[in-house]
Amino acid sequence: MLFKTCKNPSEAMSRNFFTAIGLGVVLLTSATLAQTPATATGPSLLPITTLEESLFARPRVAGAELAAQAFRELERTNWVKARSHSKALQKNSEYADYGYWIAGQVALREGEAQLSGARAKAEVALRLAEEARKNFRQVEVVNPYSPIVKNISKDLGLADVLAGRAEAKLEKWSAALKEFELGFQRLGGGANLGDLPLEVVLNFSTACQKAPSILCRPWSLRLASAFVKGSEEFKALLKAFPEVANRARSAGGETRSRAYKATDLDSAAFDAAMTLYWANEDDAAIAAFQKFLDEFPKSVFRFRVRYWLAQLLIRNKQAEHGQVILKNLQLDSPLTYYGLLASRETGVEVETSIGVMLPLGNVFDPQLLPGEQMRLKRAEELLRVGGAGLAAMELRDFKHRYVHSSPFLVYLAQLNHLAGNHVGSFTLINELLNRGYEGLPSSYVLKLIFPTPFWDLIEKYSRELALDPILVLSLVKQESSFGDAVVSSSGALGLMQLMPATAFETLPGVGRVELQKAEQNIKVGTRYLRQMLIRFKGNIVLSLAAYNAGPNAVDRWTKQIPSSRSIPETIESIPYRETREYVAAIIRNHYWYSKRMGVPVRALEYFGTATQ
Repeated sequence: MLFKTCKNPSEAMSRNFFTAIGLGVVLLTSATLAQTPATATGPSLLPITTLEESLFARPRVAGAELAAQAFRELERTNWVKARSHSKALQKNSEYADYGYWIAGQVALREGEAQLSGARAKAEVALRLAEEARKNFRQVEVVNPYSPIVKNISKDLGLADVLAGRAEAKLEKWSAALKEFELGFQRLGGGANLGDLPLEVVLNFSTACQKAPSILCRPWSLRLASAFVKGSEEFKALLKAFPEVANRARSAGGETRSRAYKATDLDSAAFDAAMTLYWANEDDAAIAAFQKFLDEFPKSVFRFRVRYWLAQLLIRNKQAEHGQVILKNLQLDSPLTYYGLLASRETGVEVETSIGVMLPLGNVFDPQLLPGEQMRLKRAEELLRVGGAGLAAMELRDFKHRYVHSSPFLVYLAQLNHLAGNHVGSFTLINELLNRGYEGLPSSYVLKLIFPTPFWDLIEKYSRELALDPILVLSLVKQESSFGDAVVSSSGALGLMQLMPATAFETLPGVGRVELQKAEQNIKVGTRYLRQMLIRFKGNIVLSLAAYNAGPNAVDRWTKQIPSSRSIPETIESIPYRETREYVAAIIRNHYWYSKRMGVPVRALEYFGTATQ
């Protein structure tokens, strides 16, 4: 087996699972924690668990509480309370930006609701659109450092589109067209335009027929490129503008990965050594791998090189030397795929490499810029009052820099985890791993690296399709870091990072807006994964590769990969670096999630053995 079964398989899933297995930390008393302030210089270095307790022991801030309450009412669509809280919040100097933004969101959403009514309500919607724009413009005025400023153009664009829809209801076509064109301009790229509902496309098309402008044709072409061919939105555009016929997104042939155009020196050196490995030129390959470690000791490929060097040494009757390399690899990189493979080879459980000493953190860094200090302070205050959603907004664009100390990055990673901004937490932990900061392979940090949001939905749709839910959880972590509204640079959407055309082909009728909602995204993503597993006869390695790079690409690769190669060799043979690392990472994720969920760990053969 790849890894041994959990010693206590009956242990239920718990967010305290890892903290329950022994942290080796002396806890401070509540009184001591309450006396740990976030001062300009910051307290002494403290264990990460102590920092968390200290965070929640500090006093609650009234402005943060009001902001969190207003945001909760907004999410509950309780417009009256949300508007009341936001008006009060506008008088708070520290959180006024949230007051104006939430008021704008209330007006925007109320206006959208009004448009489903009679003609008289269109005038109300028009008034609400202007109210939304007025509030959104105030955000930057009251707080130029606000995290909302980055997306305010999109909010204004949606308010413009709302005004256009209202003018269309009133049959004021020239005014409607001007609002639509302004809104489209502010929304910008195809990702935002593709989120527009069918009604907007129909209204825009009619406005262009009733009161045409010179921008009707350019915007029709731009809109067409944002929708999938065969969608209702595209059909509506095609009816009004026949020239858009060839502008839709294709529903087939999409790939997620691209070959690298340029090759780094360490990458070229590794490929050359691996070529010798495949050719069974063992002596030359051993020398090449050893030379690589001498020349590129900090390369991202160093763990791969050490694993394959050990395999060669064992194969060439130097088992003792090879086992030493594997044991050291397991100790140095227990959280990597190659560390797990080393564990399989040595027979020593990888958990033995997880320390009991926690990383030390600090709540302040002297290199913080003024805007960063404000965001950090507000994120802390919002977390203390249950405002995780707003805290995530504060932290999302908080970019760490090389001048920031490692102890501060530990604290920042913890804050991101508590706010549910897992991609930020993962990025910071990866930076700390690259720095070699002590204490990261610990039970508490494992909780940060392997969170379990959306588990109920993942389990529900996985069970319906007879899929392994832990495999789906592991895939979601790798695809989106649990960001349900994530849009990649290539246009992939949501938790399972689905391309709109692929999703439409998998479940006809599904649109971009639905794909950015957790449940619908998981519903479609699990269906697509199931299709890949059927196509590749249950071989998980090939199915995951197809999910990432496209099934046609995998068909090409498999023709060039000898069937005699082991599962690790097959993964190593994947020609796209992104896809190779993707598959390996999901296998790594599956191990640790199995441990966390208290279920038996799967053998390596589970991932690569095809079944009929």
